[in-house]
Amino acid sequence: MPRNRVIYQSEALFAAPTGLIALNRDDHNLRRVQSCNYNFAIQRQDINQYGELAAIDRLIIQEPTVAVDMTYYFEPSGFNEQHLGLRVNSYTDQITATGASAIADHALDYIISSGANFDQKNLFILVSDQGIDANDTTAMAMPGKKGNYNGIIGIGNAFLTAYSVDIAVGAIPTVTCSLEGQNINFTGWGSVGIPPGLASGAIPNPSIVNGSQVTDATDENTYNYLPDGGGLFDATTEISAVRPGDVTVLLSGNDADNNPILGFSEQDLKVQSVNFAVTLGREPIRKLGSLFAFARELTFPINCTMSVSAIVGDTTGAKLFSLLSGCGDKKYNCAAKLVGYKADCNGTSTSYIVLKGAKIDSQNITSSIGPNKTVTIQLSAQIGKNSGLHIYGSNIT
Repeated sequence: MPRNRVIYQSEALFAAPTGLIALNRDDHNLRRVQSCNYNFAIQRQDINQYGELAAIDRLIIQEPTVAVDMTYYFEPSGFNEQHLGLRVNSYTDQITATGASAIADHALDYIISSGANFDQKNLFILVSDQGIDANDTTAMAMPGKKGNYNGIIGIGNAFLTAYSVDIAVGAIPTVTCSLEGQNINFTGWGSVGIPPGLASGAIPNPSIVNGSQVTDATDENTYNYLPDGGGLFDATTEISAVRPGDVTVLLSGNDADNNPILGFSEQDLKVQSVNFAVTLGREPIRKLGSLFAFARELTFPINCTMSVSAIVGDTTGAKLFSLLSGCGDKKYNCAAKLVGYKADCNGTSTSYIVLKGAKIDSQNITSSIGPNKTVTIQLSAQIGKNSGLHIYGSNIT
């Protein structure tokens, strides 16, 4: 019978290496995904000539870009971040309250220095049969058969272009990621035959390598293999999410005299929201003889931002002029500490998101009849040695 609809129960999102892959590939079921939206737009160039009103043709002269936007609840282990190519440092790296003393690398370290294995990923949206949990490995895994798979959508060569974390009163801390891919495959099970000699479950690899899709019906290394779901949530081993009441914002760490907010005591602020964000500009590198860009290189500098909004308390002494005098224009290590509790209450996991080397960009104070008086501060730092966005994660202890 025709299917009436697809709902969140029937989909699971995976990240995997791109390009030519070995049979023992590294597919990972991303956790706590809340949404995944994707689209592509085709740019055409009109070919006109004298003597005809309409274009005689409309040619595609470069590849369409597949835009992907996803959201998921932040998890203190940094599992999703690691498998999207970001660097997650160990929580045991002797960090202080704001990570000031940590000898650890920024979140984009692998993407910048380690090549395609981190800089680009294949994404797969697995679709199960109606009424079947896509993460249920028992229902989904049936060796030698299609199991309860309905289809899979593969997005090739997805480059991370934006990453942000939103934390606010009354909401679960949420990550938003944007990626740009070079190809998309829609595979309905049964619409693509299994190549002779290959294991059941082989699906086309959506990667583009040297201007062509890599799938070769005779080469098993060019296929991905339909992954089983990552398993249903286990309350004895996992943390579901971080509550807003278990988040602490640390603007000055242990140094009360190093408060970046002018005129208000950090200890008397009632923080309402905090946002960390980094945008990665990409430059497509093209050459004659190929319709595809052979690289999408990062553009520098890469700016990271932090925005904090709070209800203010007592006023304290401060001077804007002090930023202009001597060493008054300080750098700060500002952080959010997130603690997650295992669902059975037998263990915790702690994470820090830190903006190192941050400087003040603006401070906005609002006061009117009705609402509480608030202050919003914007800070920024560039990615570099001991500067920019840093993520620290830990396993359950």
